[in-house]
Amino acid sequence: MGRSLTGKRVFVASPGDVVAERDLVSRVIDEFNASEGFDQGTVFFARGWEQLSGTVDRPQGVINDLVLRDCDHMILILSARWGSPPQVGEGYDSGTEEEFFEALRLLADIDAPMRDIQILFKDSGSLERNDQFKKVQEFRDRLERSKKILFNVFDSDYAFGNFVHRSLRRWSIQGTEPYSKLIELPAPIPFTENLDDETTPDLLSFALRKAEEGLAVQAERLFEAASVDGDPDALEAYAKFMRRAGRYERSRELYESVLSNAEVATGTNQKSALRRATALAGIGVVRRKTGLLEPSVEALREALVEAKASGNVEIQAYVNDNLAHTLRQLGKTEEADVAFRRSHQLRSGTSSDRDVPTMVNAAREALRRGARDQALELASIALQELASNPDAVQFASVKVVQARAKFELGAYAECLKLAAESLETNNQMRNDDGASICESLMAKAHLGLGDIDRARKYANSSFQRNVRSGNRSGEASGYWDLAQIAAAEDEFTEATEHTESALRIARQIANDPLEAAIHKWFERYVDSRAGGRAD
Repeated sequence: MGRSLTGKRVFVASPGDVVAERDLVSRVIDEFNASEGFDQGTVFFARGWEQLSGTVDRPQGVINDLVLRDCDHMILILSARWGSPPQVGEGYDSGTEEEFFEALRLLADIDAPMRDIQILFKDSGSLERNDQFKKVQEFRDRLERSKKILFNVFDSDYAFGNFVHRSLRRWSIQGTEPYSKLIELPAPIPFTENLDDETTPDLLSFALRKAEEGLAVQAERLFEAASVDGDPDALEAYAKFMRRAGRYERSRELYESVLSNAEVATGTNQKSALRRATALAGIGVVRRKTGLLEPSVEALREALVEAKASGNVEIQAYVNDNLAHTLRQLGKTEEADVAFRRSHQLRSGTSSDRDVPTMVNAAREALRRGARDQALELASIALQELASNPDAVQFASVKVVQARAKFELGAYAECLKLAAESLETNNQMRNDDGASICESLMAKAHLGLGDIDRARKYANSSFQRNVRSGNRSGEASGYWDLAQIAAAEDEFTEATEHTESALRIARQIANDPLEAAIHKWFERYVDSRAGGRAD
């Protein structure tokens, strides 16, 4: 007898400027059904306005009554358009808005099948600020301030497809018992003020303040306004903000805009060289995050030339730090050691010798050598420095170094406490990159304590952040985390599939040390099963 199938309907809501993404949802659903759904017993069907034939009734009302109300999930996709108002006024500015709030109502109705809403924003890279785009921004701001509905931003078909796939996988294991969840959004804050009246330094200052407060949507809008005229300082700050948010493609575009600025490109003074070095270093970091390791080395070596021309010791040390990191991922250990020693020498005897970034890098290097006590000592000194000069980014970095050291010492409970502090700070700053590292570490610590459910929760969250941003090394590490969790439950097939995915990605990006570590772990796992031992 064949396995019985459960069918679940996914309503796809969107204005008319994301037709390609609507089609992609259907393709991802078809691929999921063929590769996993039929085997697992759950298949999905995409639903939307396309399913309706002609009607004399209010079209949006018919969509709500005959299509949306019977759906189990919603995927809402938005880009630069908010959409057109329904034909008969119902208090909504667009049909898409009405569909979303109707889905919220159904989510709170225990008799309705609605279970979850996934919201995806396409990063078009546009600086356009017309009324349609402002409406989209206002909606994102309401979601962010509510802290009740998570949304995600994508800038490639790859990230979009992976994110939809992960939701389908999560939804496929949900039961069918009655469910309801009441969610209310805060009132909108209209983005109506004329930012053109503000100076670029003021806009940049406002943007940085909003970023520190964790209001990423408002910060992004202010960064856009500050950089619209091509100011290199504003572009650089905006690029760094996007990089920390895991928006790598947009970050790369902004760094390239800095390099194409006429003053920066042709300037022969030290300030121009410093800006070129900073932008090239940023591009190098983005390339590493997205798995382009050799191009990352190329950009960082170019950055090093400009850094030397700038005469700025700190940027030279920063570039060498990142060059060492990329070289290590390529397995070029000796070259990496040379770059790290050069960084240390540059900072030694200067005012930056005891600055927090220097000590964090030194602590990370100590961890690589297995010197955990030394890493903890350096982290402790760094925290003392931060007590008098607070810096949220560096605080999060120090805490995660401490957490990793505690994990390697087997102090899992202490690791969780420290990683949670770092995660909270990273989430406040909307630093997806840092948050994913924390969650991966917390997954490992929970696994060490035998708490499989929590381990899987944090591993899935970390994995999704990396998929969304396109962090290929992070994605490979995420598959490895999931493989280890499956192994702990003796799910050999699942552990093998996740391991194969992790190895495939590590191989694609030429991250030889990561590939070797995953392969070594899997060999031990297979041997332990053959010997009848649990791993």
